[in-house]
Amino acid sequence: MRESKYSHTIRFDDETKTVEICRILPNGSNVLLTQTPFENARSKGFESFASEIGEVLLLDSPIARRIFDL
Repeated sequence: MRESKYSHTIRFDDETKTVEICRILPNGSNVLLTQTPFENARSKGFESFASEIGEVLLLDSPIARRIFDL
């Protein structure tokens, strides 16, 4: 069975003051995975927040989960 490929967007929305991570489906539509206010991102600090973004992306990918035995 062939594993699905996943693409993602990370959007910093200045109007809503949020950071959103979405999965892009093969038909081009987006599925919201997580959203956080800028203030929450800022309070975590750059390195911690960047690590969290990476975690969300890796955990959403079946191929990455297989690579890391998750």
